Amino acid sequence: MYEAAAENEVEDLMMYLAFGADVNWQNLDADDRTAVFAACEHGNVLAIEYLCQNGAKLSVTDRQGKSPFDVATAEGLQDVVALLTRKSA
Repeated sequence: MYEAAAENEVEDLMMYLAFGADVNWQNLDADDRTAVFAACEHGNVLAIEYLCQNGAKLSVTDRQGKSPFDVATAEGLQDVVALLTRKSA
């Protein structure tokens, strides 16, 4: 699911969740980041929207203490930062 979020493959995300994948699963090989981190890092707004609609936590932090918001801000992805700000409000 992490890779599908990174690639903005919303149909794959739908399939994973339909088969019971945990939307907040933390990828140990990626500093404990979730799929929403991958979507944020790559600017994939559709994937972020879909993950949030299905319970993705935006308050989660990775092994370095960073949140999805921190990642989007560091990447300079203003559309993602705006979306996360709206979703967190």
